[in-house]
Amino acid sequence: MQRRKMVNDDVMNAYMKLLQSREESISSVEGRKMSICLPTTFYSNIENFGVSDARRKYRRRFESIAEADKLVIPINIDNVHWVLVIVSIPEKRITIIDSMRGEDEEVFPSKIRDFLNLFDCFSRHSWTLEKAHVPDHSHQPNTNQWDCGLFVLFYSDFILQKKKIGFNEAWVSASRNYVASCILKNLILA
Repeated sequence: MQRRKMVNDDVMNAYMKLLQSREESISSVEGRKMSICLPTTFYSNIENFGVSDARRKYRRRFESIAEADKLVIPINIDNVHWVLVIVSIPEKRITIIDSMRGEDEEVFPSKIRDFLNLFDCFSRHSWTLEKAHVPDHSHQPNTNQWDCGLFVLFYSDFILQKKKIGFNEAWVSASRNYVASCILKNLILA
C-alpha cells in the first residue's frame, strides 16, 4: 500500500473479509446478531445490472439477512472516492458515511433500499435514509484524495466493534502499514 495512492477494490475486499471473519467469531462467542460485510462488487452490481439482477446474484447470501444486525457496504465511486453505507436492520436505517463530506450521494441509500425491498422480509418496511458525514462528528473530515478508502476501512472496523470514532487524517495515513500487515498475515487485531 503505497503512500498517496488510493485503496483499490482488492485491498478493500481483503480487509472487509477479515472484518467479516472477526465478526463471525465474536458474534458466535457473544451470542449476538452478526453484521455482514459486503464486497465492493455488491453496489456496482446494483448500479450496473439493476436491483432485480443483483437480487438474483446475492439471493443465497441474503437468506438470513433479516437476522443480521448491520450490512456494511463499501462503495467505490468511479475509482476516485470511497464512501460507506451502513444498513442497520433492527433500526430500519440506511446511513451514508463520507470522509470528505460530499453533497451528492443520496442515490446510494435509495438504491440499496430498493434492493432490500425486493426481499419478502423487508417489503413492508419503511427505511429511514440519513447522511452522517462522520458519526458523532468527532474528527475533521478527510482533505486529501487518497485516504478515503482507509477511512472507510476504519469506519467499518470501529462501527462493527461499537467503538467511538475518534481518528483523524494523520492517524489514518500512518495506518497504511497496519492494513497491509493485517492482509498479509490474514489476521485483524481486535
